[in-house]
Amino acid sequence: MQKNKNKKTRLVVDANAWISSLLTPGFHERLKIVFDVRYHLMVSEELFRDLASAIRKPYLAKHIKQVEYEYLVSQLRVDAELVEVHSVVNACRDPKDNFLLALAKERQCRLPDYRR
Repeated sequence: MQKNKNKKTRLVVDANAWISSLLTPGFHERLKIVFDVRYHLMVSEELFRDLASAIRKPYLAKHIKQVEYEYLVSQLRVDAELVEVHSVVNACRDPKDNFLLALAKERQCRLPDYRR
């Protein structure tokens, strides 16, 4: 996340966090927080593919309401910045998550230091 006096805090949210949010009570209240005017949410097409792949898993599909998933995706498409990612990052324990760091890097977000 990056924050300064004139800019909103930039957020990149992992697909697992979105899925977890869909699985727990209070989904719409949490969305209000994330889509608050203080934050600038960034997404990529790869994040949408990751969400779509997760929602198709049978053990998740039976617990997540399709209408809520569609609402989430429509809100992301309308309110988040769709970033075309050109950066390449190979730093995650799970290589499938490298695109999240690349997305953050693309918009020069401050990345957490995982070397501690």
